[in-house]
Amino acid sequence: MAGNDELEAGSRIQVVVRVCPVLPHEASEPVAVACAADGRKVQVALAERETSKPALAAATRPNAKAYTFDACLTGSTTQAQLFDTCGIDELVEAAVDGYCCTVIINARQQHCSWRVQASCCEIYNEAVTDLLARNKSQQLQVRQGADEAFYVDGLTQREAPDAARALLLMADALSYRHTRAHQLNSLSSRSHCLITFNIASQELLPGAQQQGSRGGVRRVGKLVLVDLAGSERLRDTGSSAREAVRETGHINKSLFTLGQVLAALSVRGGCGVTGHVPYRDSRLTQLLWDGLRGGGRALMLACLSPLKAHAEESLNTLHFASMALRIKSQPVIMMDLQDQMVLEMRDMIKALQEDCRSLAGAITQLTSPGADVRAVLQALPPTLVQDALRYGSSSAPAAEQRGSRSSSMKGGRLRASSGEQGKVGGMATNTTLFDLEFTASTCRSTLVE
Repeated sequence: MAGNDELEAGSRIQVVVRVCPVLPHEASEPVAVACAADGRKVQVALAERETSKPALAAATRPNAKAYTFDACLTGSTTQAQLFDTCGIDELVEAAVDGYCCTVIINARQQHCSWRVQASCCEIYNEAVTDLLARNKSQQLQVRQGADEAFYVDGLTQREAPDAARALLLMADALSYRHTRAHQLNSLSSRSHCLITFNIASQELLPGAQQQGSRGGVRRVGKLVLVDLAGSERLRDTGSSAREAVRETGHINKSLFTLGQVLAALSVRGGCGVTGHVPYRDSRLTQLLWDGLRGGGRALMLACLSPLKAHAEESLNTLHFASMALRIKSQPVIMMDLQDQMVLEMRDMIKALQEDCRSLAGAITQLTSPGADVRAVLQALPPTLVQDALRYGSSSAPAAEQRGSRSSSMKGGRLRASSGEQGKVGGMATNTTLFDLEFTASTCRSTLVE
């Protein structure tokens, strides 16, 4: 996906805007939304009552507001082009690699084995139901785990070994989603829907190349597809039935809460955010916690009507999307805890081995006649020097009490005497523990001078 010049695309939520095509029965109505030629800007012509307001500098039309996103797609865009622009394949691969990937839709081949499980739930009037369960009327509870993540307790998980099975499960689940006809849409969604694919993978490598605690490294990623019900106005939809009014109220309230969460995260950048973020205020924001908190990758696809009659709603949607654009993230791989510990320990051992080799070379130079302590220390990695200073500061008193050994430093040069031989990092030296303690203490004095 094309990046944003002003923001690091890989460290924030990606936002793509799609302007829907004009339908045949809308051909005679005026159009207010258009994509710029660069494929990244979208502008909305303001209504007549707002013509007295100044236009933004980025707008090319008079009395228009313009926004810049990662991409802006016109009504002629095909589904294949949409998937390519949004980088859906890349998100799927990232989920296989162990990342949490979320795609919010608003109104590689590897040497590994994996297991995919699918689930689907809807949020209807703030009640969560399982669309893959036998009893689709049973309301499920949203709980918070020890890791602070929210989850749906008792949600059905179905095996999806291939794409055909995954599509079949999605089609079956979506057929039970709540819909209602009104003046603007004959099949309007009355609920928010979340389809989740949990992907557990394990590397298949030869024994000598295995990195995990029990064979290949195990990762647990997921791909979450979120379809939001669009905000509505009763005067536009013409809905008057009591249940329809209740549905509209719950939809608008949850979207308002999502806007508050996006606003709070965008002000603080999202990553390492401090302060209150109202995730708990709605079921929708609770279940979007994983996708918005900054630990995974997220893509928002905002769909707009091009018609002038819906210009105000289009502006609201663009404002909604622009807040998401400012939320930063630092994606991390979700790995088996034991494997993660093993990899961290191996990295630490590797770093310590490098330190030992560096120290062995430094000790060899310091014990040779005419060694320049300052030059040897300056050649060491900074972290080793800092450790030497700390160790020298705590060891100096002990070194001074050992009068049976003799070491001296004259003119910035060190001479150490010892009758014992040892090895550090596989290299033979004539330096004992006392000499190392004194060397660290003397090196500290040399650097301070």
